[in-house]
Amino acid sequence: MIRYLLIFLCVCSVQAMPLAQRQQSSLWSGLVSHWCLNEGAVTVRDSAIGSTRTGTLTTNTWGTGYIGQAVQFPSPPNVGFNILCTTSPISVFPFTIATRFNTSYANSTAEYMFTHGNTTNDALFYALLINTSGKLTMGFRNLTGGSGGIISQVTNTVICTNGLWHTGVGIFYQTNHMALYQDGAFVSSNISSAGGGSFIVGAPPVDNMTIGCWRRTTLLLPYSGLIDECDTWNRALTPDEIIQLNNSFQ
Repeated sequence: MIRYLLIFLCVCSVQAMPLAQRQQSSLWSGLVSHWCLNEGAVTVRDSAIGSTRTGTLTTNTWGTGYIGQAVQFPSPPNVGFNILCTTSPISVFPFTIATRFNTSYANSTAEYMFTHGNTTNDALFYALLINTSGKLTMGFRNLTGGSGGIISQVTNTVICTNGLWHTGVGIFYQTNHMALYQDGAFVSSNISSAGGGSFIVGAPPVDNMTIGCWRRTTLLLPYSGLIDECDTWNRALTPDEIIQLNNSFQ
């Protein structure tokens, strides 16, 4: 009985480990944005070390998270429910974005969960989203010229709109190269051609982070469900680190 109690206490202490302590692990090296989404308030904070960024939840709606609270985005999705942050820490390749989500809503349009984008240039964004088939997808648009509407993406084959908690991780290695992971497991990678335009070479010039929809010159493609955490690294996580990240959510 005492042994089981000690095991329970150890598990709880790992789940409740403060971010500063978690960042002592190599996994958290290069973490430039960490939204724990546990405030229960309109203003949410990026708690990465050194960050002063805040975001505004347009409607103060919270649900039960995997640990603590999570932001509850409505069903059916509503573009008016989102979290906007007017700055992004992303300035170089490679970088990694990750989110913990739970949804059972299957929409006829894509639902964007976590996006780094440019409000004045629709040809620039990097995102984790749910596609129209209810599958985790990562996508980017980094084009100039052409149609401006071409999106390169990697999609899982497994439906994730099953009302369970999932971890989505997207690594953007370069303007046309990315890799997707779900629940710690590698899904697929992609190296894309530019199609109707040409890829913008150099640093990804994004100016905002948005949780719950895609922010461009207008707000589009909202998400429905719970989001418990969103993270950004200024480097590519390794496969072992992605497994560690997924386990840190367990």
